[in-house]
This record gives sequence, C-alpha cells and structure tokens, in this order.
Amino acid sequence: MFPSTRRYLHPLKRALTMVFLPVSLRLTRRTSTTMRHSQMDFVVTSVYWSLRMFAPSLILLPTEASSTPSLPPRGLMRLPLPIDLAMHLAPFVSLLIDFALFEPKFSSRQMAIAPIVMITYATVYAGALERFAALNDFFPYPFLDVSSLPIRIAIYAGASCVGLGCLAFLNRMHSASR
Repeated sequence: MFPSTRRYLHPLKRALTMVFLPVSLRLTRRTSTTMRHSQMDFVVTSVYWSLRMFAPSLILLPTEASSTPSLPPRGLMRLPLPIDLAMHLAPFVSLLIDFALFEPKFSSRQMAIAPIVMITYATVYAGALERFAALNDFFPYPFLDVSSLPIRIAIYAGASCVGLGCLAFLNRMHSASR
C-alpha cells in the first residue's frame, strides 16, 4: 500500500522498541498498560469509525484516481470487515474490558502524568506521520492530505485532548461502578 514506508518503518519500529521497551518495563510498576494505550486506542477508534461512517472519502484511500482532478475518486479501498474490526475496534474494546474488570481506578498521581504520556505519544505519532508523508508525498489518511500544517497540528492536539477526556471519563465511571 505504501511502497517506500516498509523500508523506513521496519528500522524505525525496531529502534523504538529497543528504546521504549525498557522504559515501558520500568514504568509498568507505576502506570498500567491501560493508561498508556487506552487514550490512543480511543482516539483511533472514535476518529476512524466516525469518518468511516459519515465521510469515508476522508479516511479511506481511493482505489483509482479520477482522470479529472476536480472529480472525486472512482472508488474507495475498503478492508474486509473482520480485519477492519480487528484493527480499529478490538484494541479499544479489549482495553476497556481489561480496565473495567481487572484494573483499579487510577490514582490522582497517575492521572497527573496522563497528559505527559499523551503528549509524548501524540508528538511521536504526529512526527512519524509527517515524516512518512514527506517520504511518500501523501499521508496514509486522506483527511490529513487536504489539511495544511496548522490544521494538522490542531487535529493532533484535538485528538490528544479527546484521548485525555476519554481516560478521565473512564476513570470516573470506573469508580462509580464499584
């Protein structure tokens, strides 16, 4: 799908794993997997499925470009539903179940570091997206292709705030259910 991405993505993933795995293992005693991943999983799930349902041309890549640039593409690449659900819904649902059934409510100290975790993830993710877009001349998500840099920064910041809000809401609901 992104021919030159594989050449750059594999070494980047390996480097990030080598750097962040020890850090992650060190932090495991202080923060749970749920805190580190639920924010981003919620953002991915909410953005992907809302765009997929209401504005699919902003999230799905075109199958074939139109011969006239002003016309929309002839079709959109759609993943098979089981793969789509596994990639864009299952991670959040599994973390939500894990949090509800097995995790205690996050302490105020843990919630205080949540913005730092989210800002770090958002910055790394946005940087990677911008870098890969520069290498490939397009973003993997069409809604970023039609946005200028200031708008993309606002999208990244807004998605981060939504993720933090989700974590705060889930943490508040968690204590209410027990």
